[in-house]
Amino acid sequence: MDLHPTPSKEALCARFVGKSLHELPMPAAILDVAAVKRNCEQMARAVNNLGCEFPPDVGAHNTTELTHLQTVRDIKNTAEKTLVVSTIADLEGFISVLESYGNGQPTADSQVLYGSQVPLSHVPRLIAVQRKLGPSALSILVDHKDQLLMLQGFLDAELPWPKLFIKIDNGMGDSDGVEAQSNELEELVNAIVVAEKVQSQVLLRGFFCHGLAYGKGGGDYGHQSLNFFHTKINNTIKAARFTRIKTGQANRPFILSVGATPSARGIQNILNGDDAGITSAATSICGILVIAKRECLRVELRNASYPFYDVQQLSLVLAQRFDQSVGRRECG
Repeated sequence: MDLHPTPSKEALCARFVGKSLHELPMPAAILDVAAVKRNCEQMARAVNNLGCEFPPDVGAHNTTELTHLQTVRDIKNTAEKTLVVSTIADLEGFISVLESYGNGQPTADSQVLYGSQVPLSHVPRLIAVQRKLGPSALSILVDHKDQLLMLQGFLDAELPWPKLFIKIDNGMGDSDGVEAQSNELEELVNAIVVAEKVQSQVLLRGFFCHGLAYGKGGGDYGHQSLNFFHTKINNTIKAARFTRIKTGQANRPFILSVGATPSARGIQNILNGDDAGITSAATSICGILVIAKRECLRVELRNASYPFYDVQQLSLVLAQRFDQSVGRRECG
């Protein structure tokens, strides 16, 4: 039973289309759709030029309409049919989007990453999603070997486990996850390898690193964000190398999923400015991306907020007034 039903698009349109801003219930977020489109196109081009993949992360809006804006069709993006969601309700709600990529059926390359830790109570709902999407579409995050125990429910339902991303600590003191090159990572990898042998399939898809979005106060956030981005890529590379050594699979491919809003905005700044700090950081970023590609590691930039730059990004000089797409109405 759905205790909090979401109103249909038709019901919302009937309620609000044609109303003036003064007639909206408050507080209300107001989007400049032209700015949203522009921000989506600029970010997609920047990430494409840098050679990263860029799956739409829907966590900042949770709407199908804006998800389609995040997929910029004239820009090559091998991850365009991969969604990143933050809640189980979003995961269930975006099945229709994944099906739309295949004219009503999920395609072989349609994938969705549930980008939050999975509680045991959500396993039955994940199983239902797996049944609808197919055996290779769903990925989840893990950072401890004991979390694998709850996946027995998939086998009981005669389904394979979802694919796995190991969540890596960013090394900067503000995120959970397992440390790269740690005993805990080795134990988790060993448990996954055993499961892969038992199930006769590849389960470990890659490594995930997030966190430290806005620094620890003061300084050049644009420059800092690129340094943070470099650190997160570097930590996931270390984890991938460590895993290859421990498993004896020297050439096993992995996806490195990293990011945060300032890091993604910093990627755009690489292409726009000649600031010495940005240039130095850009050189470092490009260098580590070359290393990742040479080692058969696909870097995937995650960011949910880039379509919606607001006063926070403006205040940190991470965006310009022209980029701002979110306003709000709080009182009459």
